[in-house]
Amino acid sequence: MQVFIEECKEKHINFVKHKYRIPDYACDTNMETLGINLVDWIGYADDIVLCFETRDLLQKAVDVLSDTFKRFNLNINVGKTKTMIINNNDALNEYPTSICSLEDKRIDNVKVFRYLGGNIKYNEQNTGDEEVELRLESGEAKFYALSKKFFNHKIPLRTRAQILNTLIRSRLTYACQCWSITEKQKQLLCSKYNLIMLRKMMKGGFHRKDNSMSFKYTNADILRLCKSESLDKFIEKQQKKYLAHLIRMGNTSTSKKLLFDDTPSRNPGPEITLFSSVLKSENISAKDFAKKALAKNF
Repeated sequence: MQVFIEECKEKHINFVKHKYRIPDYACDTNMETLGINLVDWIGYADDIVLCFETRDLLQKAVDVLSDTFKRFNLNINVGKTKTMIINNNDALNEYPTSICSLEDKRIDNVKVFRYLGGNIKYNEQNTGDEEVELRLESGEAKFYALSKKFFNHKIPLRTRAQILNTLIRSRLTYACQCWSITEKQKQLLCSKYNLIMLRKMMKGGFHRKDNSMSFKYTNADILRLCKSESLDKFIEKQQKKYLAHLIRMGNTSTSKKLLFDDTPSRNPGPEITLFSSVLKSENISAKDFAKKALAKNF
């Protein structure tokens, strides 16, 4: 990829840049760090992600990438290559089906793309409903596939709950460390785990109190008997640990620079970020959280 990057520089193909400002309280040096971070490419195994501001730059970069690969006897699979216009809010014009091509073959411009197991939708800025629905469907499908074990009352309830957390909760909360979700989305996940799955596993879990519509066992009772914790608390714990890990990273880390992104938002209203979500759940200031993170108290 270094050859590709150098070729792009020679042809004045500019990659996406973003401003960042890391406050002094989040640095070991106690000095504020700011600058511009270049996101030239993102790679994982044999997957490559390229980001550009315009169609013209994207088309030029795809051509350069293809030529670079051919020099090493490699070819790009057009059928497996997709593009997406991120945070597209243009309601006046129809979303284009293709915005670039490779060797006269059109590359599909998709609305939803699954990357590293998660769904990304073109017009959902944060962790969108598309990803939450995928988590719910994935967890529910596996839950009923293993229902004979989960509904077998010969197996102790707490043992079944441990199996549930290992095989199902991991699907419901996959990559939750970096989520930016709303309270409504979080409650959807919690109701699936707390109200439906755990309650179905309990004998008499849906029994009502006499002359009342209230359940005999409250959600707190269910969690106590299963020796488990609420899904929202589990998500908050994972996010807190991950955020503290990012803050402890060096200031040259791309992940830390993205965490402290200082680029003005193009969308109106307050933003939901990983940082703001954790601070709200912990009821703590950013400075105090960073202090505890650097001291490894999280």
